[in-house]
Amino acid sequence: MLVKDAASAKAAYGPYVAPVAGDAGDQRAVTAALRGARAAIVTGRLGALLPAAQQAGLEHLVSCDW
Repeated sequence: MLVKDAASAKAAYGPYVAPVAGDAGDQRAVTAALRGARAAIVTGRLGALLPAAQQAGLEHLVSCDW
């Protein structure tokens, strides 16, 4: 899970997530967040996600813009 505040995400979701601090424009953070993932849901800008998703072999990418 790519988040701005890893400690807050861990406190909120506990053992159900592996938070990675960063944003969509941070290639290293995006790559780390996608490691081992099969799918991703994006609720903001895609940033560095598209090339990282392709490199990670992501099977599904859902983009939602509220």
